[in-house]
Amino acid sequence: FWGVVYGTKEFLPFIKQTQDGHIIYISSLFGLTAQPTQSGYNATKFAVRGFTESLRQELDLEKSGVSSLCVHPGGIRTNIAKSAKMSDRLKSGGQAKTM
Repeated sequence: FWGVVYGTKEFLPFIKQTQDGHIIYISSLFGLTAQPTQSGYNATKFAVRGFTESLRQELDLEKSGVSSLCVHPGGIRTNIAKSAKMSDRLKSGGQAKTM
């Protein structure tokens, strides 16, 4: 989420100078619906969605000619959801390995 915010703060002034264009953010279907065991991931994707919608309204009020939109792609065959789940060792109170 903070990458979205900081990237926007950096580039939006330049985009607004053109008085035309779109800022497109990539979220996830988890920005539209919450899933158990994915609370951290859900929270960031909902945050991207809220940020996008609020920014779009602000840009419209300014009549800047720039808009923002959020894309929520569906599932892609990766291990991201499996990797994001808490390991069985952590669930049972075991110690996590540190690097």
